[in-house]
Amino acid sequence: MKYILLIIAFITVTAHAQRTDSLKQDSTRLDEMLLRQQQQQSQIDSLIRLRLQQELKNASGDAQRTKELETKLNQIQRNDSLRKADQLRKIEALKQTSKPYAIAPFGDTLFYINLGLGSFKAKERADIITDHIRKLYDDEFFKKDSLQLIKNEND
Repeated sequence: MKYILLIIAFITVTAHAQRTDSLKQDSTRLDEMLLRQQQQQSQIDSLIRLRLQQELKNASGDAQRTKELETKLNQIQRNDSLRKADQLRKIEALKQTSKPYAIAPFGDTLFYINLGLGSFKAKERADIITDHIRKLYDDEFFKKDSLQLIKNEND
């Protein structure tokens, strides 16, 4: 009887642990999707901001239209700031729960990948990036001086 109770307890604990892991994975996926949605909204806002800035240039002399456009631009900027703060908070939360995968093509870690992107899981992304770096290193025609760092608007 004692063994049966132990087996039942073990199965119950195992099932609970699997449910907990599944919930963590679902939560991580949801956070990743929300981050992607925020990034898309940021890109849309950038396009709107460009259009409003162009309209603002064309509205010179019309004080009311200028004020209206400036108000819209300020609102986009406030929303963007709030969205970036929220993104940073979510990224930090994801870093606490996700496993980082090192990008270390030659032994030394260059950086880490914490999140998947699209259909790629974080590990797959890390493997692909590592492979690309190795291929660049082996490419005789690659000129390392031609590399340029470009700051992303979301960074």
